[in-house]
Amino acid sequence: MPISDDKIAEVRAATDLVAVIGDTVRLKRQGATRFVGLCPFHNEKSPSFSVDAAHGLYYCFGCHRGGDVFKFVQDTEGVGFLDAVRHLAERFGVPIPEDEADDADRERATEAEALTAALRFAGKFFYRQLGTGEGAEALAYLRGRGFTDDTIKAYGLGYAPDRWDALLNAALEAGYDPDVLERAGLVIRRREKDGFYDRYRGRVMFPIFSHTGRVVGFGGRQLVDDKTQPKYVNSPETAVYQKSRVLYGLYAGRQEIRRTEEAILVEGYTDVLAMHQAGLANAVATCGTALTPDQVQLIGRYAKRIVLLYDADNAGTGAALKGAGTVVANLGLDPDDEQATRRMGVGEVLKKGLMVYAVSLPPGDDPDSYTKTHGAEKLREYLGTHRMDFVAFARRAAERAGRLATADGQAEVTDELLDVVAALPSPLLQQTYLKRVAEEMDVPTPSLAERLEQVRRDPRRRAAAPAVADATLRPEPSAPPAPAEIALLPPERELLVLMLEHGDPMVELVLGHMALDEFTDGPARRLAATVAEAYEEGPVERDGFLSGKYGPEAQALVARLLAARPVVSDGWAKEGANVRIDADESAKSAMTLLKTARVDAEIERQEGRVRVAAGQGTDALEAEQRRLMALHTLRREVQARAFLHGDA
Repeated sequence: MPISDDKIAEVRAATDLVAVIGDTVRLKRQGATRFVGLCPFHNEKSPSFSVDAAHGLYYCFGCHRGGDVFKFVQDTEGVGFLDAVRHLAERFGVPIPEDEADDADRERATEAEALTAALRFAGKFFYRQLGTGEGAEALAYLRGRGFTDDTIKAYGLGYAPDRWDALLNAALEAGYDPDVLERAGLVIRRREKDGFYDRYRGRVMFPIFSHTGRVVGFGGRQLVDDKTQPKYVNSPETAVYQKSRVLYGLYAGRQEIRRTEEAILVEGYTDVLAMHQAGLANAVATCGTALTPDQVQLIGRYAKRIVLLYDADNAGTGAALKGAGTVVANLGLDPDDEQATRRMGVGEVLKKGLMVYAVSLPPGDDPDSYTKTHGAEKLREYLGTHRMDFVAFARRAAERAGRLATADGQAEVTDELLDVVAALPSPLLQQTYLKRVAEEMDVPTPSLAERLEQVRRDPRRRAAAPAVADATLRPEPSAPPAPAEIALLPPERELLVLMLEHGDPMVELVLGHMALDEFTDGPARRLAATVAEAYEEGPVERDGFLSGKYGPEAQALVARLLAARPVVSDGWAKEGANVRIDADESAKSAMTLLKTARVDAEIERQEGRVRVAAGQGTDALEAEQRRLMALHTLRREVQARAFLHGDA
């Protein structure tokens, strides 16, 4: 059976809209219950994305997309309504019985929903295997690495049985399609004959969560060292898992990253877990890739600084340098305040974007071992005293490698640093880092400035730089683009909002005294008609419109109307409306204004007919004048609220 309306309402009531949207958008408070930020659905420089916590809705005044928390999850995660409900229920602790999702639901599921459901099932399956039977060895291994039972549970660590079809058989028994399991990266199709086998066998499992808390993939580590097999087996790229857009530990650590305004980037799953367990919950790791522009943009939603923490060996140093270059190439300034940025001076420029530092641990240490040996406080102290900006880090790495021993080597390292500087998206940032290169490489700034111009003019670098500098992380919209800006009369806005907010009694008052054709032809009239249809089905509930029950056009328009309520009130003040004592009086005033506007428009048209009739003879003129007088009489009756049958 489908998820019941009562259960959906329970999930909605338990959900924190600001927390959900805050996982994707850096929100700033604007008033008691309003928040604003940069829209996640289109590129913009000034925030036009509004979140109304009191009424549980969001709306972008730039691209006109809006809705409730379920709609937001649908659009950002690429899933359907039911999967959005399940996702939020799981996150906010609302139990949904398994029997509320039948086979018909699975058949209607989108590809993303199907893969997400399979991955969620696999995560629970692996966790249940830990500590039971052969999984006891895996649990002992994790405890031996110093991980507590609380950490194991919080991060969903598990075990894949050392059998070819353990997960496959469990999933088939639960009703999952093996083709879906294959597309989710959980099983592999046999080459020599029909059938499938498990991708993960005899491995400790690390589920990988998206920044919104969905299981999107896994990393499986050998339990017993076997040189014939890879140490780690990781999920392949799928429709819901792109390694370049995911950071391990971000979902668990996002609040600490916000609090400290700093993310510590390490290399492996166990590094993240060890640091989180020790209290450094702002650690994250890439999932087997070098740091990408998308990951930088993702971190930028939560942090102002990135600290790249790597091993002291050559591979770690190289990864740090590459990561630092990616971060710096994606730093951003406030594009609407360039003059203010200039006034702050070069020393403060980097505060407008992501500042990047690199830290190299002592030889023989990695973040996991250092944390367990010395503790979190020592690591915090080390991070504070040993951090360097990327220019200083690169110079010291080159010096240790002997690359600065010759003039040619110094010139080569300087050119490499200038390559990064040339890719920066802002001239101000370029000047800031040019000065740092001059200081570290002991080269006069004017000489470097000339060399930087040569680098900029190099067509090979010029072609490559924009791809780095302009990279951004914007989820592809899963719904059709929202309609263009729609002009509504202030009283129409008010009547539609009142009916949506107050339900059936208000619908009876308004549509009992207003004809649908009195609303402007187009979206306003269609929405009023949809409200009338909803009333016939009963009851009229605002949340049904926000969740998309009545279609995407109604959903977007309702979100816009509710988000713009203060603007509506200002418009009414300009119209000279009476002070609204209560909702009924507000509706009566709005109906009076709207009806008056319609009569005034007809009077204007009739006056034109009178002018035409003036040249056609007395009889025609008198007939048109009588119609004009009748319209003026009607206007007085509307102003006196006669249409309310004297109940005003």
